[in-house]
Amino acid sequence: PSIVMECVFCKREPESHNHLFFSCTFIQPIWKQLMTLCDFTWNSTSWQQTVEWATRIFHGKSLSSLVGKVSLSCMVYTIWLERNRREFSEDFRDTKTILSEILFLVRCRLSSLRKFKRTSANCHIQHSWPLQDDIFS
Repeated sequence: PSIVMECVFCKREPESHNHLFFSCTFIQPIWKQLMTLCDFTWNSTSWQQTVEWATRIFHGKSLSSLVGKVSLSCMVYTIWLERNRREFSEDFRDTKTILSEILFLVRCRLSSLRKFKRTSANCHIQHSWPLQDDIFS
């Protein structure tokens, strides 16, 4: 017999990848804030939809694509860590703290980037995150 675990975030739905990462009412505001910061419109409800969307949107090596790729990976990583923290340590953080951790991880990764052209789009990203001027060539 399989045991269906309830979501550690909302405590209302069975835990699944789709629910945990995309449908959970606790997680959705974090996604929306992160995607707003990235200037992306995201409205996914499943892992498959998100993979297809990210593959379509985050192609190439532009600064915008790299921000999207890094943000997505940091979001998934942090949600999984938080899930395990709640499951095994009973340590609970609020959405603001979780989002702050995601933003910190993204900024750390982006701070090592170099040699982008100084375009208005890239300057907007630099200002939004905020990144140092040395990301430009």
